[in-house]
Amino acid sequence: MIERMEKSGLFDFFAAKQTINDKTKKLRVSNYTVPFEYKGKFLFNELTRQFIELSDEEWKQIPFGQTFAYDEENEVLKKLFEDYYLIAEDGDETEIYMSFRRILKTVRKPYKGILQYTIFPTSTCNAKCVYCFEENFVGYTMTKEVQEQVVKYILETKMPGHAIDLLWFGGEPLIGAKIIDYICSELRKNGVEFTSMIVTNASLLTEDVADRMKNDWNIRQVQITLDGTQEEYDARKCYIDDSRSYFPQAIAAIHRVSDRGIPVLIRLNLDRNNAENLRELIDYLEVEFPKKNNLYVYPGLLHQLMREKNAMDMWGVHASLMEYARSKGFCSGLMRKSLLDIDMCSYEDYEHSSVIDPRGKLTKCQHIEDDSRFYTDIFHYNEIQNQEAWAEITRPNILRDKCKGCSYLPACTDFDKCPNEKVSCKVMKNSMEMCWLKYEVDRLRAGDTSKVSGVAF
Repeated sequence: MIERMEKSGLFDFFAAKQTINDKTKKLRVSNYTVPFEYKGKFLFNELTRQFIELSDEEWKQIPFGQTFAYDEENEVLKKLFEDYYLIAEDGDETEIYMSFRRILKTVRKPYKGILQYTIFPTSTCNAKCVYCFEENFVGYTMTKEVQEQVVKYILETKMPGHAIDLLWFGGEPLIGAKIIDYICSELRKNGVEFTSMIVTNASLLTEDVADRMKNDWNIRQVQITLDGTQEEYDARKCYIDDSRSYFPQAIAAIHRVSDRGIPVLIRLNLDRNNAENLRELIDYLEVEFPKKNNLYVYPGLLHQLMREKNAMDMWGVHASLMEYARSKGFCSGLMRKSLLDIDMCSYEDYEHSSVIDPRGKLTKCQHIEDDSRFYTDIFHYNEIQNQEAWAEITRPNILRDKCKGCSYLPACTDFDKCPNEKVSCKVMKNSMEMCWLKYEVDRLRAGDTSKVSGVAF
């Protein structure tokens, strides 16, 4: 029996080993235990984020789908029970998870201030992607007054004594590269520790910008979207300047960033018409990036399709593409920072997150479809200007009925305030987790025993 992931310490602190008081109780395999066979036999625990390798004999001792008596003499089953792979027959996994979640939130809550700021330097874009949920946005760019107030707002609202995370979003945020320069420079002058992430189409990502990302903006992760091979990419991106193809620039930008040691998440936007072309793109990327250093390639179903009840077939396509990327040596699954890292959307963690639009308006989620979610602005952040929006942000979260008992609940945004509810989320989580686990097995089989990457999809 080989444990394949270290405990985080966090889980040990709150849960320690599971014990049983009534040894006459029957046990069963937990809903959070995911068995899988790939170059060996493994159990993965969605709650503790551990997985364990079992021998054939140990595997045979696990009565999947049955209840069984607790046997203290059986070291295999005892170990699996202690580590939450097994639970009491009448155990409530949902309540176990929610209890841990409440504890972690209680520990986190006393800390006052914001830890993550999502900043739109601009809502304008140099492309008109055919699928963009922001297609009806009015284009704004931060004025100097707004930029200065953003810095003041961060200085006055950040959590004392803690580094902050900045997410640069848009529009195309690199249109506002000088705005990013200014905000980062001012934060440095004021002694603020920060790291950044950016979502960009990479069309403006030059060598100079890549240097600034590394040296000035503290970028630790870049997401770049590729919609297909060159012809398909150009047809879908619809760049305003259509005098040339921007595909070579996007590929060059990926090299620039990854060569500087910054992880690049290459999102392959998937719809009903481009699956085969995305396979061709994965083949191209395999040749273009033979070392695959700092690259994570994964398909992303368009948000519009995620919400469609008749899009179940697309999740099979999604899983197939994810597996194909993994087979080419790319990490293509869901990677978590820690083994018990509760996944709170920004609406749930509203006390510690903030979204700032180019006008200085404030909300809590970057998936903005209209102005109804803004509750105030950075000039009046102590005043609630839209009571209805604030009430929606601050109301208690409710666990959706469909999420109760789900195997993937601990790895999910599982509450009803998230505007991105996915009809077929369980299928999605399964394909992503399995792909990641296979990648980890391959990595470990190759002798790489380093800790799991901190890149979070």
